[in-house]
Amino acid sequence: MGLFENDKLVYLLPLDKIFYLNVLSEDMKSGNTEIGLPKDDLEKHFVKPAESMERTQEGNIIFITLSHIQANKDIKLKESEELTFMISLKLKVRIVELSKSLELGDPKTIEELTKVLNKKFKENLENTLYEIKETKSDPVGFGEVYRVMKDSKLTQEKWRELYPSSKFEVKVDTTIVQTGVID
Repeated sequence: MGLFENDKLVYLLPLDKIFYLNVLSEDMKSGNTEIGLPKDDLEKHFVKPAESMERTQEGNIIFITLSHIQANKDIKLKESEELTFMISLKLKVRIVELSKSLELGDPKTIEELTKVLNKKFKENLENTLYEIKETKSDPVGFGEVYRVMKDSKLTQEKWRELYPSSKFEVKVDTTIVQTGVID
């Protein structure tokens, strides 16, 4: 996906970041993604003992495919002087596939998996936001949020000066609504 500034292509967003831009740009009714989580964070919830599990080429990662993702976001200007935006994201996800079997019938596993997903989604969203910010392109619309909440006379030129100093605080609340096929 291309990012533009003044009708000029300034950056090609890597495929693994497009999902996060889509989640931030609009409320999502049904999306899909694959996410890699540290095996160590979920080790005690594996169906088989961790010692007998093979390590993947990717290292110590368990891959989870999520579908029917519903996302609602709320973006607010938290601090106008330091130009800090608060992004609250609520996700409802359905687990379709896991690269390692987890005890998904155990509520403690779902609770731990939810925490790990929240942490990883937050990390990935923050990385995507700062990567996009480096391009000086604002596809999410932070300038519009700033204009509505702080400065109704904000010009594009003024926003281009302010945007590079912006900061982001991300809060993610994930709900696993269904678990599906496990491979």
